[in-house]
Amino acid sequence: MKKLLLTSLAMFATLIFFTVAGAVEVKIIYVSKMPEIETRKGIGGLAELGTLVKDTRKRSKYFLFLHGGDSLAPSAMSSFDRGTHMIDILNSIEPDAMAVSEREFAYKEDELILRISESAFPFISSNIYDPYTNGNLQGIEDSQCYNFSGYKICVLAVLDPIVIETYPPDRVKIDSNLKNIEKKAIDLRKKGADIVILMASHSPGKIKQMISNGIIDLAFYAISDEDTVNYVGKKLFLKQGTNKGKAIKVNINLTGKNKSLKTRYKASLVPLSDYPPDPVVGKKIQYYLAKLSKIMDVVVGETRTMLDTRKEIVRTTETNFGNLVADALRKYYGADIALINGGAIRGNRTYKPGTKLTRKDIQSELPFRDESRFVMIKGKNIISAFENGFSLYKNAKGRFLQASGLKVKFCPTSPLGSRVKSLYIAGKPIDPEKEYSLVASEYLIKGGDGFTMLKQSREIPSKKINLLLWEITRSYIENKKYISPEIEGRIVVECNGVVKKSPSMSIKTD
Repeated sequence: MKKLLLTSLAMFATLIFFTVAGAVEVKIIYVSKMPEIETRKGIGGLAELGTLVKDTRKRSKYFLFLHGGDSLAPSAMSSFDRGTHMIDILNSIEPDAMAVSEREFAYKEDELILRISESAFPFISSNIYDPYTNGNLQGIEDSQCYNFSGYKICVLAVLDPIVIETYPPDRVKIDSNLKNIEKKAIDLRKKGADIVILMASHSPGKIKQMISNGIIDLAFYAISDEDTVNYVGKKLFLKQGTNKGKAIKVNINLTGKNKSLKTRYKASLVPLSDYPPDPVVGKKIQYYLAKLSKIMDVVVGETRTMLDTRKEIVRTTETNFGNLVADALRKYYGADIALINGGAIRGNRTYKPGTKLTRKDIQSELPFRDESRFVMIKGKNIISAFENGFSLYKNAKGRFLQASGLKVKFCPTSPLGSRVKSLYIAGKPIDPEKEYSLVASEYLIKGGDGFTMLKQSREIPSKKINLLLWEITRSYIENKKYISPEIEGRIVVECNGVVKKSPSMSIKTD
């Protein structure tokens, strides 16, 4: 009898061991960005993502769908509802967690709080401080943990501090010290986490080091120009976020427990175009597209020259579309000069001569809801603004300026702060101490994208209605009916007297 009891206890202990610490496979699907809801032919989109997620969830006993954020803006629809439609669509796909990234702050903190209240899933950020709550922003979780048959997987998310420059928040602060993220990861380990995952978008070298040191086990890194699977030892550093329609799929195999824990990772890039659209998600997308179509499929004019709004072009050189928008803005206010940041232009496409431009085209190109500000500012601050605009030239960042009413020459290989070689306004060299009238978006005037020097201005009372940039541009095109903007040498690369031809000059067709 005693032997039978001991045998039964041994069998029971074995059963517990395999239940708590037996072989477990956890599958993860990860995406980031994807602010546009319309599926591009041959690429896939949110509807196809819905099928991938739902199919994987159905076939997997243990599953997580993680979203890296950067999705509430910019898009034509978000300029109307500030991201409500995206929350509605994602509610149908059911993320297990979504990171707060830069674009979630496109419409400031209070709008983000409203979007979070509309979501049926948790938002995560581990480095936001809101003085109103003396902690995280209302509704945002510091981390999320999930139990899979006795194994505990925890997720952290770190927000890039550059959000302070890119989308200046009204009050929150971003902790840039990754040491504090390390402490939080270590604390999660002490509380029983077997696997710690980090969703991030900055400091890749430091994050890789955190993986090497065993502080985190794998990182999902949101980046707009790379989709790659990278191993750090036997663990993973995964990059995703291009517009090529790829998700990341990860398999984590766990055996043993505590000091005997063994993990094995496998990851791959999954083309969304391999999947049919999910009917529920697709129906919601069609609903929003139909609403948008009624308003936006109205022709406002026709272009007689090719227009180029590709990301790498509007962020590195003068473009005829940038000239068009800046001209529209300067004319509307009657300013000496107008400035727009290349990052405000989001279409990332070309328009052939003869293309009939619709309201949707213009709003898709200029989706942000910033009003414009008409100010007086000294010449030295205008020079500083261009120095800031050229400071990240090699990285093709959105702070690169498009302009009207001036001509500037710069050398991108000169030291920071001395890249502007000449700047003329109305055909005359700029006077550092003279005040000029300037019109730019509220975003820039308030110091967004590092343009803190534009805050040193005084606003000019204006009888003009404060329209959005896309509305001003649309009206400008409607009045002209036919447009033919050109590259005029407003922004020229010149180093040691040698002028580099603008890549946009090749699109001039008249």
